[in-house]
Amino acid sequence: MEPRDTLRTSHAILPLGGVTITSATLEVLTRRGVDPVPLLERHRAGDWGDAEREYAVLNDQALWTGGEVVSIYEIEGGVQVRVTTEIKAVTRVTLLEEA
Repeated sequence: MEPRDTLRTSHAILPLGGVTITSATLEVLTRRGVDPVPLLERHRAGDWGDAEREYAVLNDQALWTGGEVVSIYEIEGGVQVRVTTEIKAVTRVTLLEEA
């Protein structure tokens, strides 16, 4: 059996549903030349980024019982982008400061 970390980064474990990105987040990503798709792929694979310590247990529980899954990724300039998915609902991409 593959180690848990390998499973997280090599397989999609989270359905994203409909994805929305706030206009402020899209502006920041565009200005910095950051494509949001790789962030969404990491999130979908269970790579919670900088939220790993704080949200790992809660995210794992949400995958089984429903609720919200949270990832945080730092991009150029120290800006933190938060990706949240409500299980069986929608995925939002926002700046951490907007959350």
